[in-house]
Amino acid sequence: MELIVAFSPNGELLASGSWDGTINLWRRDGTSINTIKAHTLAIREVAFSPDGKTLVSGSDDKTVKLWKLDGKLIKTLEGHTHKVRTVGFSPDGKTIISGSDNNTVKFWRKNTPSIPNLTTHGDSVWSVAFSPNGEIIASGGRDNTVKLSLRDGTLITTLQGHKNYINTLTFSSDGKTLLSGSSDKTIALWNLDGSLIRNFPEHTSSILAVAFSDDDRKVLSATSDKKVHVWHKDGQSITSFPLEGHSSKINAISFSPDAKTVASGGADAMVKLWNLDGSLIATLEGHASEINTIAFSPDGKTIASGSKDKMVKLWNLDGSLIATLESHASEVNAIAFSPDGKTIASGSSDNTVKLWQPDSTLIHTFLSHNGPIYALAFSPDGKTLVSGSEDSTVKLWNLNLPDLINRGCTWLEEYNISRPDRFSQLESCQNPQRLQASALSLVAQGEQLVKTGKFEEAIHKFERAKQWNLKLTFDSQRKAVPALVKQAENLVLEGKRDEAIYKLKEAQTLDPNLDLNPDTKEVETDAEIVANQFTAVKKRGEATTLAREGNLDEAIARFEEAQTLDPNLDLNLSTAEVETDAATVAKQFAADKKHEEGTKLVKEGQLDKAIAKFKEAQNLNPDIDLISDNSDEQYKQPEMAVRYLAAIEKFKKGESSAKKGEIDEAIALFKEAQNLDPNVKKASSWNTLCRFGALQGRAAAVLFACETAVSLEAENAVYQDSRGLARALTGNIEGAIEDFQAFLDSINNNSAQFWRKEWIYSLRNDKNPFTEQELQRLLEE
Repeated sequence: MELIVAFSPNGELLASGSWDGTINLWRRDGTSINTIKAHTLAIREVAFSPDGKTLVSGSDDKTVKLWKLDGKLIKTLEGHTHKVRTVGFSPDGKTIISGSDNNTVKFWRKNTPSIPNLTTHGDSVWSVAFSPNGEIIASGGRDNTVKLSLRDGTLITTLQGHKNYINTLTFSSDGKTLLSGSSDKTIALWNLDGSLIRNFPEHTSSILAVAFSDDDRKVLSATSDKKVHVWHKDGQSITSFPLEGHSSKINAISFSPDAKTVASGGADAMVKLWNLDGSLIATLEGHASEINTIAFSPDGKTIASGSKDKMVKLWNLDGSLIATLESHASEVNAIAFSPDGKTIASGSSDNTVKLWQPDSTLIHTFLSHNGPIYALAFSPDGKTLVSGSEDSTVKLWNLNLPDLINRGCTWLEEYNISRPDRFSQLESCQNPQRLQASALSLVAQGEQLVKTGKFEEAIHKFERAKQWNLKLTFDSQRKAVPALVKQAENLVLEGKRDEAIYKLKEAQTLDPNLDLNPDTKEVETDAEIVANQFTAVKKRGEATTLAREGNLDEAIARFEEAQTLDPNLDLNLSTAEVETDAATVAKQFAADKKHEEGTKLVKEGQLDKAIAKFKEAQNLNPDIDLISDNSDEQYKQPEMAVRYLAAIEKFKKGESSAKKGEIDEAIALFKEAQNLDPNVKKASSWNTLCRFGALQGRAAAVLFACETAVSLEAENAVYQDSRGLARALTGNIEGAIEDFQAFLDSINNNSAQFWRKEWIYSLRNDKNPFTEQELQRLLEE
């Protein structure tokens, strides 16, 4: 059975993937070209490259494969841990995207070697470090071991001896020794052949950070009980001191590159800087939650902190905030600076590694890990990044930063162009084409400023737009002149009529042909008349407020004042006709207010009071529509209108309960709605009860709702689809197949079609497609 089909870009070839793992290639006339034994399990999607010369396939066997059209395998892309449901090519054909059942999306470079995975640890990886020459990578984690590997992934040796998690690693400057700090309260000094040089005396709590002094003769350590220790390399203690100031536990500690300053981050959301004698230098405040990780820039002038608030913040040593890096979907666990300090890497519990510029520009996101990232390190040459994850793997990433920046600029092109203020700071992304496009956004921003009366600011935007796009030749000042009219209108609202007239005349001086009041049918050029018109609009607003407050006599008087100033004024813009009778309009607004109060009372369940309010509204305005979306004559009666609205409200609450899984409560609310007004036909509401009830294990209880929805709108295939689900879950297989087929026949959505075909195939073969996972997937759609 064929699961999926795809046409080649020129439309001449057709590829199909099937349940048995084969790909079939056909010509448009049906001639078979080739059959490829592609996968060991069902193929979920196939796609042609933009040039039509390559196929990509994704399968239940958790792999993505690239093929030549003659059936030759180009490459197998491995990394997914669940069924691969979707695959595709980027428009340039250089990148492949794949998505799987565990809610992950992976990007693959077609012509780039796959990212090497270093020897897998037995548990989460919490610390990584490069040797000074960049050839050796150390990794440690929850399996209590340190592993030394080459950059190609070859394992050199495993360092064993710690009895608890490895939290921190650092190489000596000569690259001949390695320090490791552990939750077993010890520091170990190792040769790179794996032999232990010595253990330092046991600390009083877990080791969070270790460092060598500049000359490698001293060792520094910091512990979770807020203490810093300084040791001779031979293990003799020199001094120790407490870090007193955090109100809660310390989660992260880092030493400056010269090992003379300590940065600590705590569960109190504070970052603190200390001298090596324990004296406090500065406190950095700004995070909203616990600090998980801290890093110094290579020059020691910048500190980066990552937090459970999902943010990375960059700080100066005086505590001033430089930038906030926002993009992660979960807490930030690891941070690293590139050797030149121009790139920051962050790792998060959202399973991603992100690269940033110090100005907070996101360069790239790496998506290959299947668990939270806990450790990051750049190679000394800055061309490689290593990451350690809860998925027990250490990954190496080849960094071509100019290419990554260019790709980031391309992917974010539309976003940047539409935000010219931000784009003006991204010199690396600017080129003539992008600047010209962003100039149009500047013009749009300027026009918006004009509408709010910001004359000088609008001119500034227009002038910059002309600098970015030389084809723009308008007069910036004249284009901004309507802002002066808006200022005049605002002055009238403040009661400054004479100043408003002066502002209008100033606008006329800059543009003699300016219409001073575009809201009128005629072109207005008399500043005093326009000032009167603006004043009349102000008084109309005041009258409207008075009428809604029930002060009818005052409202009528204010409407009449407005008419004196502008005899052509429409007193009620919400009606189709021009309203000129002050008394009638005052009552209209008063009636609208009563109607709003009655509607609110309906939502609160106070139906008798709501009926009384509706009656008051009708007394004020006999023509008022009590129900705007239903012109049935019976609903002109306040009692019937209230029962109708109350029934609608019950349906809404019932739908909300159904979505929360409170099915019995939902059924009760639907019945109350029917009792209030049997004439209310809400097929969509019945369908909501049907679908969510079926998905949450109550198919039998809500089957009546499914039948009701279909009976109200028999041609609605979506409602038939929901009924099909309930029928399948209650054993009516033939009825379910009939409903799913009806849905199939009425839609063009490939994804939805695929799933219905799969359901029908399973049901016809006496299999239940509605596993717990499938029902959960449907709930999350």
